[in-house]
Amino acid sequence: MEEKKILDLEEMFRLQEELQARHPEWGGLPPERARNQLLWTFEEMGEIVAIFKKKSLEEMLEKGSVRDCFLKEVCDVFMYLSDMLLCMGVTPEELTETYRGKFRYNMQRDWVKQNAALYTSAEEEETDE
Repeated sequence: MEEKKILDLEEMFRLQEELQARHPEWGGLPPERARNQLLWTFEEMGEIVAIFKKKSLEEMLEKGSVRDCFLKEVCDVFMYLSDMLLCMGVTPEELTETYRGKFRYNMQRDWVKQNAALYTSAEEEETDE
């Protein structure tokens, strides 16, 4: 089988299904496993955070073992997140449609206006009283 040059959602989901089939001891992808897949996603994100805390930005930007480690942890996040979506019966088409819709919504949002309280300093609040 020839691999595509750029990984897309369909291939990502297919690869995760193939990996799960290869390891039945992991429990498969039934809906009740979605919670654990999500929790493992956060665990892997914590490993990415640890790299940011312990390594310099320069080390992460240049090719080498630190960047390789960073990218492997990012892949773990994508893998567990894909597993969670598969457990919930989400299809690549459904995710694509929802992603594009959310993008269009975010492109029209006025973040400052919607989150005015976040942009108000404590001093401004005190003078208003």
